Amino acid sequence: MSCIPSANFSPFAGDNVINHGFESDKRTLMSALNQMDGLVFSSRVDNYPLILCEALSIGVPVIATHSDAAQEVLAKSGGKTFSEAEVLQLVQLKKSDIAQAVFDTSLAAFSQRSRLAYSGQQMLEEYVSFYQNL
Repeated sequence: MSCIPSANFSPFAGDNVINHGFESDKRTLMSALNQMDGLVFSSRVDNYPLILCEALSIGVPVIATHSDAAQEVLAKSGGKTFSEAEVLQLVQLKKSDIAQAVFDTSLAAFSQRSRLAYSGQQMLEEYVSFYQNL
């Protein structure tokens, strides 16, 4: 299990948790994401957490604590947020079980759904639509 943002302040620790901290190099970031069973997102305040979109776009399940931003992002692919106590239980699971617990579907179905929801094309269309409807 990996935590990327705010690693210095992450409430999660354990033998199976890697706190990466802030990563600005996209190649290093995507390489790390591709190796994860899941991404733990513990930020309570974030305008729009791009790291969640990046993880979801490549089929990495996200386990997030409650925040409006995380709820908005995860809802697009059928996911939900959890309390810190629930997160501590979820980080013990393997990737397929995380997908089932967070997104209520198989890993394959979750990956397909989130890759579509967070593809570059889909995000561009939503961005353009937002500004056209102002």
